[in-house]
Amino acid sequence: MWVLRTPEWNTAIAARDIEPNEVIGTARGTMYDAPTRFTIQMTHDKHVEIFGGLEYANHSCNPNASFVMSETDPVVQVTTVARLLWGWYAAGTDITFDYNTTEWDMDEKFDCQCGDAACRGHVHGAKHLHDADVLKLLPHLSASNLRHLLKRKLVQG
Repeated sequence: MWVLRTPEWNTAIAARDIEPNEVIGTARGTMYDAPTRFTIQMTHDKHVEIFGGLEYANHSCNPNASFVMSETDPVVQVTTVARLLWGWYAAGTDITFDYNTTEWDMDEKFDCQCGDAACRGHVHGAKHLHDADVLKLLPHLSASNLRHLLKRKLVQG
């Protein structure tokens, strides 16, 4: 993986072809008790800012990667998401993940600019997703988001 840097933005780029479900990298980070624009939510009150290049994986509503995290160790493992359409990702592809899979309620919500046909238009966190979107993302949701969703479902009855 390498990082493409421009005056406007940075993005993580695949340095070689990547197979479905291949681990494409791990990252360590610094833990915080509150979210920032640059952290990834690990639990309801723990957030990690990662380093090493994966922090430049941008959002997409149709991502090619997912973040798999330990809730006790600030290590984030990133794996590609298997897609029936392509089956693998070519070198030079932007590495993207859906921020809604790790964030419950985004600290800095934003309008999505991924440009995908399935774009939801806004990135606010899993708390704000419609049930149909939650079902699509279910295999990739963080344990923290799954707990939030289960609690919400149990409270609603």
